[in-house]
Amino acid sequence: MGKVGENMVNLYVAEGALFHRGHNVQIEPFTSIICKYKMYIGNDVVIAPGVVIVDFDHNLADPRKIQEDGEVAEVTIGDNVWIGANATILKGVHIGNDAVVGAGSVVAKDIPEGEIWVGNPAHFLKKR
Repeated sequence: MGKVGENMVNLYVAEGALFHRGHNVQIEPFTSIICKYKMYIGNDVVIAPGVVIVDFDHNLADPRKIQEDGEVAEVTIGDNVWIGANATILKGVHIGNDAVVGAGSVVAKDIPEGEIWVGNPAHFLKKR
């Protein structure tokens, strides 16, 4: 299993950004977490392989660059959350405690506590 700091997990926190990772967070290989502004990951979170979490926009003219003047918005992942393989969490998203994000989902809006969301774009499936 990958952990922050191993080569299989890409964790980038920009200078001046605020990043918090709670206790007992499991981050699987091939995950990319890129924090330019502010990101909070709660306790007992499982992040499956290939997940991407970002709190900013990319530069559309040159997608290799983080947009210098683009929007940034805090990402918050509550306690006891499971994020499925290859899901993408975009800027400004709040995922409530005990929620589940299905594999391959693209999350662009908040997920309430205790709900399971799936798809692209992610939508409510059922209560956990």
